[in-house]
Amino acid sequence: MVLDAFTKVVSQADTRGEYLSTSQLDALLALVRDGNKRVDTVNRISSNASTIVANAARSLFEDQPQGERILILY
Repeated sequence: MVLDAFTKVVSQADTRGEYLSTSQLDALLALVRDGNKRVDTVNRISSNASTIVANAARSLFEDQPQGERILILY
């Protein structure tokens, strides 16, 4: 059985009959903060996806001479 970080830390402390230590709580808090940063980054990229693609395409087409452009549609 695979446990997430929270379940693993709490389960191990519970098995030992202990409370979570300050360092364990700090590590879990850091994990949440890092996760929130990743989610914020994904949201920012997703909300700007069309602009990112348009700018990339514009840049690509500016770098390619008119006769050498190839457009691939998926």
